Amino acid sequence: MNTNLPLRLTYKNSDIVFYILNNKPSVAGQDITVSLGGQTYQLRKNQGRWQPQDETLPDRSLLSAIGDSIALRYRI
Repeated sequence: MNTNLPLRLTYKNSDIVFYILNNKPSVAGQDITVSLGGQTYQLRKNQGRWQPQDETLPDRSLLSAIGDSIALRYRI
């Protein structure tokens, strides 16, 4: 069970709440697992940006924005 505090992001004038499920992200880490709306997603660093691993997701831009937010917060 996730014991992390919720993280917030404003995306297209909507407040988005998400959770980081794995340990604190670091520069050395290659994957980040996030929970968004009850779904779990994997983000992977690709060409310097955190992107969802699944190419077929309809909300890829939201997940990319979450990856950018995490990168800024943790300086990774």
